[in-house]
Amino acid sequence: MIDKSLQAKLELKTELQDLKENLGYDHEQNYKKIRDLCLGYEYQDIDLLDLVDAENFMVDEQVSDYIQRNPDEARLRNFFGKTYTDSIYKMNGYGNLVNVSSSDFEDLIDSLVEKIEEEIKSEQQKSCEM
Repeated sequence: MIDKSLQAKLELKTELQDLKENLGYDHEQNYKKIRDLCLGYEYQDIDLLDLVDAENFMVDEQVSDYIQRNPDEARLRNFFGKTYTDSIYKMNGYGNLVNVSSSDFEDLIDSLVEKIEEEIKSEQQKSCEM
């Protein structure tokens, strides 16, 4: 019989992989689906939201707050000059807001699946030791 926590991880892994194969053009919706899947994970033994938050995605209202708190003219010119209108952006390594692409979500899902697989392997090793 499979442990409930392990079963939940396997199901979450499958759901994330399915989502990766079916990412849509609405990037904000992709982000919300990933976040909702991680929020819906009922066991608190791994914090997947930390991985999601580390990607620094920002939806419209967060972008507005960021611009108001950081009125740096050079950053604003970069943002308005290099991005197209969307409802979600990402903070790059230089602190600039950039557009999000499907590959950003694919990479995030890969990281989440890798973390889940590590946890599954660890659980399986622990159960074998008992």
